Amino acid sequence: MDAADVEEFRALRREIELRITLQNLFLVLVPLLLAAMSVAQLVHPADRFGIALAFCIATGIFSLHWIHSGARTVQLKAYLTEVVEPRMRPGGGWEAWHARRRIAGVLGSRWFISTKGVLVGSQVAILAEAWLIAPPAGADWPVTFLGLLAPAASAVLLVKPRMAPPPS
Repeated sequence: MDAADVEEFRALRREIELRITLQNLFLVLVPLLLAAMSVAQLVHPADRFGIALAFCIATGIFSLHWIHSGARTVQLKAYLTEVVEPRMRPGGGWEAWHARRRIAGVLGSRWFISTKGVLVGSQVAILAEAWLIAPPAGADWPVTFLGLLAPAASAVLLVKPRMAPPPS
């Protein structure tokens, strides 16, 4: 086992852990932000669609960070399992084992629940609350339309990242 491999492995694992920590932080922030914006809609009903749009933009930014971080994590994991772990441990380590022993079903990756369920679901919830307070009228329609685009855009962006096949 080469010392450079060990150091590289540790550095890449730290990067993965940091990315996962940030993603989890966003998942904690979304319900807190949803609660605050929900109260703001109730306190300022005339601005309810603008508040909903602001929430959708904020969670859209979280979605963009999530997918970027998720894509990079997939790359890091692939590099660890395909390059570093085989040099360090021919039978593979945690990353290789984990990839072979996934939990079956939707809960196995939790990608769908943690991303679309929380990020897109919360966008739909804040927009639904705005509609429940009062349907849009007049100047609310353009803001409402933009708000409705946000969950659709986030859902499209939050496709589980996959590695491209290796070049031939």
